[in-house]
Amino acid sequence: MSPIEAMRVFSTVVESGSLSAAARSLHMSTAHVSRAVQMLERRIDTPLLERAGRRTRISEFGRAYAHGVTPMLASLDESAVRLAHARLADGGRLRIGVSAALASTVLLPVLADFRTRFPAIELTLTDAPERALLDGSADCVLTYDAPSENSLVSRSLGKVPLACCASPKYIAYAGLPGHPAEIAARHSVALRMTGTPRRPQSLTFQRNGECLNLCGAINVAMDDDATRIAAAVAVAGVGVIQAPYVLLRQQLATGALLPLLDNWWPSISVQLLYQSDRHMSRRLRAWIDWSILAVGAALEAPRPQFGLAAIGTVFDAPD
Repeated sequence: MSPIEAMRVFSTVVESGSLSAAARSLHMSTAHVSRAVQMLERRIDTPLLERAGRRTRISEFGRAYAHGVTPMLASLDESAVRLAHARLADGGRLRIGVSAALASTVLLPVLADFRTRFPAIELTLTDAPERALLDGSADCVLTYDAPSENSLVSRSLGKVPLACCASPKYIAYAGLPGHPAEIAARHSVALRMTGTPRRPQSLTFQRNGECLNLCGAINVAMDDDATRIAAAVAVAGVGVIQAPYVLLRQQLATGALLPLLDNWWPSISVQLLYQSDRHMSRRLRAWIDWSILAVGAALEAPRPQFGLAAIGTVFDAPD
């Protein structure tokens, strides 16, 4: 028996509560289950069970061990499903709606993996919005926004920080805000227009359960499709910008933009939207399963940390 198989056996022991119950669940003999657990114990040199005569119970370390290996086993199962889909998925075309900004920062870095696993599927990437799912011109849509239609299925692939920042030039002129309320009171902002009718999206801040939604004096209002120019707008010194961190990562790394109130940054979800359909094609199912794994893993980068050193150059900025 391989170590992975032995881990599965022990996980079943913990779930079922005893060796005999696990044996019945796995259609094995109790002796076979016991040997699998003993093999694991020898491998990690730590008892997973406490044995007293003919009675056994799971040790404290055994429960901690099972808690640790269970997510790993689930991940392996998901990988097996993904590989199975790679063999079974239909060929043909998939139409994926995704904005240029979201595609370049989140999807394209991992897309080669999909092409390797599913070579028979032809992908068409467009900037089709959510409504394209309703008229059938897109098979699924990748977006930061929650669906407005109840008929659509929404799967969260992961979260990214919503960064607030401005250029050194702007900060030297307007000063550093110490609290979100200062932005609404005395700072210029650039916001994207969203919804129908078109309204400016508010700035959102969150810390320790406190959530603030604010609007400042809007210097530039950007359409949804113009979100990709958010970094350029902020670098130009127009004002404070709030956008997904992945869109601003390069400018923050080089110092072209400086973080503001980073301990107040909320997170937003990257959503995969598609029609609820019992007759979903296998190629769309393959894309959904792959997105949950691959795109989700790409979004699991640690939250960026900034300190005072990151903004120290502001105080030396020329007039």
